[in-house]
Amino acid sequence: MYKKLKFLPLALALSVVSTNASASSYVKATPAKINLNESVTIDWSRYYPNRFPNQTYNLYVYKPNGQPKHKYRRGLTSVSDVRGPNTISGTQTVEVEVCDQFGQNCFTSSHGRVRFSVDHQCEYNVSSNQGAYYCGGTRVTQYAQYQPWPLGVNDSMSGFISVKNRVYWLYTNRINSATTEFAWYTNCRSGGSVERVTELVRNTSSTSGGNSFSRIDNFVPLHNNDTAEWSYYDAFWKRSYSRTASFSKCN
Repeated sequence: MYKKLKFLPLALALSVVSTNASASSYVKATPAKINLNESVTIDWSRYYPNRFPNQTYNLYVYKPNGQPKHKYRRGLTSVSDVRGPNTISGTQTVEVEVCDQFGQNCFTSSHGRVRFSVDHQCEYNVSSNQGAYYCGGTRVTQYAQYQPWPLGVNDSMSGFISVKNRVYWLYTNRINSATTEFAWYTNCRSGGSVERVTELVRNTSSTSGGNSFSRIDNFVPLHNNDTAEWSYYDAFWKRSYSRTASFSKCN
């Protein structure tokens, strides 16, 4: 399912952008909330309009899947641009860089960033003490079981993201109050068989302390192909292993 790959450190999905990158009065994204496959207009006409004569602009994006900052437009002379259609859910941040007419002496700041969000259009439904994600009315994840108190050892799903025609999520099976199993999984938005992507990690807490847990770090579902990358930290050997996995294309 997976093999070793030379690992490039990747930022976590919601931590790649400074907290200063909130709504900007200098750069606008319209609309600020869209659905998958829709577009937004980025307008930066108020962002340092006269810093250089005949200035040009570069645009960067921080994607919600955790891929590094990426320059997707360069040498623009206009003060607006359409980004889309957007095929990955979550919050994107666009950063505007102002340059001179030769594309040099470039400058940006936290005021040159704007966020917009893309809804994955799937729903998390709970019934009979179990929950799952549904896309277009089709269940795409396994069920997370909910045990009422006093047991209260509930399963969970987090990090749910849609990338083109696939969805990914982190499923945690809470076996008891001390032991959990977790892994990342994937499925097509149209449904099919749930596929485990990463190692299945099992950790048990010790009442005596000194716990050292294995984990999955920097999980990144790549946008340009049906591939995911991550780093597996083995607590026993105290080292990390770079991984990658590929999947068939979804309809």
